[in-house]
Amino acid sequence: GITSLIFILIICFSGMPYFSQEAETNEVRMSLARCIELALENNLDIAAQRIDPEISQLNYEIAKAIFDPEFSASSSRSVSNNEPLSFLTTSKNERDAYDLSLSGMTVTGGTYSFSINSSRNYVVARYPIDVNPFYITGLNINLFQPLLRNFGKEISRYEILLSKNNYAISDMQFRQ
Repeated sequence: GITSLIFILIICFSGMPYFSQEAETNEVRMSLARCIELALENNLDIAAQRIDPEISQLNYEIAKAIFDPEFSASSSRSVSNNEPLSFLTTSKNERDAYDLSLSGMTVTGGTYSFSINSSRNYVVARYPIDVNPFYITGLNINLFQPLLRNFGKEISRYEILLSKNNYAISDMQFRQ
């Protein structure tokens, strides 16, 4: 026990001058300010805290986007060829359809949507149809406002307020 410990210590200390000489040849001198600067630059905790306010700011912007309207547009074309069953039935139908819509959320928790649809229909028949092509157009307006559940500005703005407070907290923690 003790003799082997003393033997190990003697071997370790006998090699010390060799190691200390090697350490002196690779010595780098720098000021205390430079040491602190390098420690701050290479500290991963500080780097993560530096990013936290930016992430919180982006989460705040995302939460505010719930009130941004959504716009959509679509179009379609269909052609059907049918074998006429009698002299009164059609043999070919063509339809072009177009849809535009705008929808979103109100500050009070409601939703809205506006859409316009239009289609152009052309029918090829054995006997000519008086109105060819003919058009169908529609306008839809939908408003939905809850009166009890999820009603009010506080409910719909909850995520915005939460992300704004999280941003303030992370910014304050970073500045400390």
